[in-house]
Amino acid sequence: MRRYLWQQAGGRRHVYDTTEYRVREGVAFTALCGDVVTPYGGRGDLAAGPWFDREYPVPTGALAKAPGGLFGSSPTSLDDATAP
Repeated sequence: MRRYLWQQAGGRRHVYDTTEYRVREGVAFTALCGDVVTPYGGRGDLAAGPWFDREYPVPTGALAKAPGGLFGSSPTSLDDATAP
């Protein structure tokens, strides 16, 4: 499993650290942006396929600029992602 994954919750798509959380319906987790969100199956948060909620811009931008980006070798923190 990749270290950082996307999860839809709270009306946005969030990035979370898989070493800290195992996403489950009705169980809150802290996303990399710092928001504490809870995914719910009834609103489609746990459905496979396309998600239509917007991503949270802070970790998206930081991780996109990091070496390897979100889907490669990701930084261990947002500080690492935004370092020159």
